[in-house]
Amino acid sequence: MLLVTLPRPIAAQEAALPVDLQMVVFSQVMRFDRNFAQGEDEVVLAVLYQSRSRESVEIRNQIFEAFGGEGAFAGRPLRIIGIDVGDRDGKGSLQRMLPSGVDLLYLAPVRSFDVSSVAEAAAELGIPAITGTPDYVDQGLAIGVRREQGRPRILVNLESARAMGSDLSSELLKLARIVRS
Repeated sequence: MLLVTLPRPIAAQEAALPVDLQMVVFSQVMRFDRNFAQGEDEVVLAVLYQSRSRESVEIRNQIFEAFGGEGAFAGRPLRIIGIDVGDRDGKGSLQRMLPSGVDLLYLAPVRSFDVSSVAEAAAELGIPAITGTPDYVDQGLAIGVRREQGRPRILVNLESARAMGSDLSSELLKLARIVRS
């Protein structure tokens, strides 16, 4: 009788992919975006984070450390900029915060923030939005990654990706899990 009343163990969620591995995956994924791959100039990656969230700041720092602030991404030179989104989650405020020339958005984990506003702003600006937080793909970001059975798994919100100007190859889509928002 006692065994029946004891709580069952809850399966732990698998850890998110390490940031350096996320960036390797995203670099390869973006090679399968025909619109992104056409560019030859440097890639400007805007890392959106919240300075009041330790996890968000840590992810931003890890991205900078992985590339040393610059490097190569999808076969092109890379420049990274960090943008503290604070609590401003309206798409208009995000559009005002982004400098011109941004090619790709990465949304770090955020708290009390409307992720769909990032998706809407990215779609209006024609900038693909990526993340290492799988739930954000469900909320409208274009591409994410997660760990499944010990391996990286690419997540694609196809409707959002198209709205953000991505033209993903069928080869990539065969490998990815398609998410609907």
